[in-house]
Amino acid sequence: ISNSLSQSKNFFDQFKGYLTSTLFVFNEQSISFLSLVKAILLIIFGFLIGSLYKKWIYKISNRWPNMSQMLLKLTSNVGFYLIVFITTMISMGSLGIDMSSISLIAGALSIGIGFGLQTVVSNLIAGIILMFERTIRIGDIIEIDALLKGTVTDIRIRSTTIKTFDNIDIIIPNSSFIQNNVINWTLDDVTRRLHIPFGVAYGTKI
Repeated sequence: ISNSLSQSKNFFDQFKGYLTSTLFVFNEQSISFLSLVKAILLIIFGFLIGSLYKKWIYKISNRWPNMSQMLLKLTSNVGFYLIVFITTMISMGSLGIDMSSISLIAGALSIGIGFGLQTVVSNLIAGIILMFERTIRIGDIIEIDALLKGTVTDIRIRSTTIKTFDNIDIIIPNSSFIQNNVINWTLDDVTRRLHIPFGVAYGTKI
């Protein structure tokens, strides 16, 4: 019995040593398999909590049917990304990684990425502006030009989807709403006058 206990103890000691042994070194900080698993579980936990938060927001929105869909989507998305960001920072801190060095690397990369993704960044910023200004909301009838007109069905952080009167979905980058003149037919009032031109032959009775 004593031999089996000592063998089991040696096995667990070896297994523990394997879990805590250094897999690699990042920024003069040793990363073990156990710490890496903890960090990954924290990130997964953050995504899980964020998803539960979004479901909770949509659930309580049923109590207030008059709540704006734009405000609902903004609240759920911002909260989700904030929860994921916080848990990611906590997981990085649990690894013992200095976040100041990470911020320097991210800053250097953002400069290079910014030049290559100027259009994407402008669309993201335009999406945030639209969500806060609420000049274009889900359900509004808008017109950008003679071809782009219809009902807004979805507003995301990068693009907006409108359904035309021919039941065609068109995905429009958000920067188009900031840079161009946009007609919102239902911004303050749904009552509008439509001009429908038509022609008749000369000599037709009135």
